[in-house]
Amino acid sequence: MDQSELRELEYKCIQEEWAFCRAACPLHVDARSLCLALQNGDTDKARAVVDKTMPIAGILGRICEAPCETACKRNEAGGAVRIGRLEKFCLRTAARKGKPMKVPDRGRRAAVIGCGISCLVLAHDLARKGYRIQVYYPGDDPEEAVSQVLPWKVPDEEISCELTYLQGLGVDFHSAAWDKALLQALLAQGPVYVGLDAVSTTILTCSLDQVDARTLAAPEKGLFVGGLAGKEILQRAIDQAASGRAAAVSLDRYTQQASLTADRGKEGPVPTRLVTSLQGVKDVPPVLSDTTDKDDVQAIQQEAARCMACECMICVRHCPYLETFGSYPKSYARQIYNNESIVKGSRQANTLINSCMLCGLCTTLCPNDFPMADLCLGARQRMVNKGKMPPSAHDFALQDLEFSRSEEFFLVRGDPEQIECAWLFFPGCQLCATHPEQVEAVYAWLRRNLDGGIGLALACCGAPAYWGGRQKTFQAVARQLQSAVQELGVPKWIVTCPSCQQMLEHFDPFLDRISLWEVFSQYRAELDMTHFQPQTCLVDPCAASNLPKMRQAVRELLQDQDLLEPGLNGSTAACCGYGGLVTNANPDIAARAARERAAACQGDALTYCAMCRDQLVRSGKRAAHLLDIFFPGKGDAYSRPSTGLSASRGNRRQLKDYMLQTVWNEQCLADSNFGSISLHMSETTRDMVEKRRILDSDIQQVIAHAAEHGQLFYDTQSKSYLGSLQLGQVTFWVQYGPGENGVYEVYTAYSHRMEIGKVSAEESA
Repeated sequence: MDQSELRELEYKCIQEEWAFCRAACPLHVDARSLCLALQNGDTDKARAVVDKTMPIAGILGRICEAPCETACKRNEAGGAVRIGRLEKFCLRTAARKGKPMKVPDRGRRAAVIGCGISCLVLAHDLARKGYRIQVYYPGDDPEEAVSQVLPWKVPDEEISCELTYLQGLGVDFHSAAWDKALLQALLAQGPVYVGLDAVSTTILTCSLDQVDARTLAAPEKGLFVGGLAGKEILQRAIDQAASGRAAAVSLDRYTQQASLTADRGKEGPVPTRLVTSLQGVKDVPPVLSDTTDKDDVQAIQQEAARCMACECMICVRHCPYLETFGSYPKSYARQIYNNESIVKGSRQANTLINSCMLCGLCTTLCPNDFPMADLCLGARQRMVNKGKMPPSAHDFALQDLEFSRSEEFFLVRGDPEQIECAWLFFPGCQLCATHPEQVEAVYAWLRRNLDGGIGLALACCGAPAYWGGRQKTFQAVARQLQSAVQELGVPKWIVTCPSCQQMLEHFDPFLDRISLWEVFSQYRAELDMTHFQPQTCLVDPCAASNLPKMRQAVRELLQDQDLLEPGLNGSTAACCGYGGLVTNANPDIAARAARERAAACQGDALTYCAMCRDQLVRSGKRAAHLLDIFFPGKGDAYSRPSTGLSASRGNRRQLKDYMLQTVWNEQCLADSNFGSISLHMSETTRDMVEKRRILDSDIQQVIAHAAEHGQLFYDTQSKSYLGSLQLGQVTFWVQYGPGENGVYEVYTAYSHRMEIGKVSAEESA
């Protein structure tokens, strides 16, 4: 990802766009922060918010026409927040804090003819930038002069206070008659601003048509004229203030010999791309009215609390992954970009990249389709290619993929009673791991009901490699599977798993395939629906969100049933926490996603993804797979526990062996030299090894190795053995003892990636 790609991504995220009120304000006062401070009772902070962007706030804040209220999103849900009233309250009850902040005097000078709002604002802004400003007013008293030119009633003490503040910034006030002679004399000394919101146009030597409407520059060198719109004097105080601010920018650029027109898109009222959802927002009318005591603190707080704190955050509110890291996609894109420049990447950024479930829900919900899943997947691929991917991030899932590709599970066979295969049943590795009985039953059903021969493929679609950014491994998976299937001709694939559907699309977009549920919908009358439970919540897998035919087929199968659905379903289906290998990289986020998915379901859950079903069950939800309805096993499918990691491996082995023996009359695989070792462990120990992703086969190999080589420790106190064995990059340690009838009792097991090597005599020397 280069800088231009990063900027394109950052622009898509609108979270940092201004709220509607701030964008509509000519001075961009942050009304959202003002409301937040006032609802918390912090008037000093509220005053600081106003002072940050509103000059001469003691005057302007009391006469501002509050155009922000017209743009307030609350207009659509009860009525606009009374922002103007809130501003006036904080100005009455809180004083400006601290000394005037300005940059050091840079020796720059400018003169101002006039003492209206635009003039005072320009003087304020330029003085803050280190200018020495001379303001010329008529008469003997600047406070009286200001009061006379303002068409609004402002307390004298507030005018006095603001002029004193300006003087503290370096603004000098001089009495002089406003005429052409004064203008020409001042222009001879430097740039001059004339504020027509206070001064007559007769002072000018040019026509108003000659004043540039955008930069406020007049034909005469160094002259800027503001306080007007076209030939009309600005009537609103806030517009006069905006004119003075725009003139200050132009005069400053003129002094520095910079472009007067470049990069001025954020001045004055501007559009905002922000999108704020009103879903779930109740209509709440304004608390403040014309009869409300202006200093009623409780009413002020209640009114401020009506502010919805407009922001986007649609994706973050619906994604436990995005919310966990405390920010939003624009910020994450920058973190990921910066991470690429670090030799091995930072731990926090690597975790951020690997914790995305890759479901794409955030992109679907985002008004600008921010591709967070693509961003994270691309980063994983680049990290793998550069050797920066932490080896532990996805190791277990990749090892499980290798198991599925091995002779222990991988199987592609044609129909034993047909020469050619018109169909190929591809159940996916996870369904085989969790529902082997249903896989057997479905294959038999397909052979009975479909003509042309039904082949069977027991294999993994390669999702762990794809999700882990291992492009070469994913391509190897595709080649292995496609090569084996070629021997069957060109069958139409019958796919059960939504994730497999997606992966096969990456294999070959033109591959002829259909979901099992579409096949079933054509034979609906022949399927047994007696095991369906009323008031069941149908949970769409996130991988099915872009598979409308699959979702429709499932609903056609259940069209006469009493179904419920969670809030995020269908094309906006939320992830159960299994996608993207998050269960490996960040189990806490995976568990949270499963809990939230389960909590959204009323009643028992029914899904058509094996891992969705297991994730829901692990979160404490009663859940069943759709195949449990059509091909029920023993007992209540909704109360069946989730499938453990070791059982998952064992089920796949046994399924292959069973299918070879019963369908093709072939011998099953010979047991390994450690497969005969029997284990027993307490429920606590079983939960512990599952969380540590240690398989029974790992423990069996450690015990077999210790028995053969004798490399173990013996604890005389607990009368237990401690053995270890390195398998691949991981070293496993097992504490165990002899149980009854030759069964080994396992007390604990753990693993690590640290290699304990021997030091030679030469190295030690």
